[in-house]
Amino acid sequence: MTFGICCMVLGNILYLSCELFPHDRRYVLLMARFITGIGSANVALIRTYASTACHPDDRGRAISFITVGLSMGIMLGPAFQMFFTPISYPGWVIFGGLSVSMYTMPAYAACTMNLFALFTLHFCFKESYAGLSEESEIENNIPKYDIVAVVTCNFTRFVQQLIYTNLDIVAGPFALTVFGYPKQMAVQTASTAMTAHGAVAAFLLAVFIIFKLQNYVKYRISTMVAMGIFLVHHLITYPWPFYTGKIMTYTNEGISIGASMSN
Repeated sequence: MTFGICCMVLGNILYLSCELFPHDRRYVLLMARFITGIGSANVALIRTYASTACHPDDRGRAISFITVGLSMGIMLGPAFQMFFTPISYPGWVIFGGLSVSMYTMPAYAACTMNLFALFTLHFCFKESYAGLSEESEIENNIPKYDIVAVVTCNFTRFVQQLIYTNLDIVAGPFALTVFGYPKQMAVQTASTAMTAHGAVAAFLLAVFIIFKLQNYVKYRISTMVAMGIFLVHHLITYPWPFYTGKIMTYTNEGISIGASMSN
């Protein structure tokens, strides 16, 4: 976990230093995202620890607590971004090419929170594996894991993350080119949408924990419903031929391509 947090700090610092590079900044940004992505692997470690640090009967609820924390992060992270948008761009130049703007301030906040997480991990966190048998010498008769189930779960998770990443990447350019939003408004709109997404997820997980729905709802059914919602989303947003109207795109000057502002 310490290595993962350090990777996230390093990735954010590298992102902040992009403006210091005179050329090929896109490669620096790519490397920053890559290193930060390595740090995000902590999510798997946290879930694994949660499943081994509790009684097997409470495992589903423990995982739900972890997921609530992730949802809170999804909700509060974009909210911070929305809070920083009044700084605009280029913001305030500290020295050289290093600046504080609506694009860099969230990275400063992320570094601060990651350093705080590193502090609490070393001084406040105490490992405990209540879910593991203390008598390791006793033979465990648990059957071999189902490879089909493992592949299915991993593929389902892959699809979920692919959809999230796809929406995260295209949201900004879509708002700029299709709706003609200025950069500040595009950031605010994307942040609002992500905050709403995190709020809904946190609410559903809170209901799951409070009412112990794991005792009444099968994981298979809930997963199928969630994947069905993803499918409906793509079916609705797909540009079918029978949809009326034409999508207008905008240049940097705010004028739609192929049409005048009077149209």
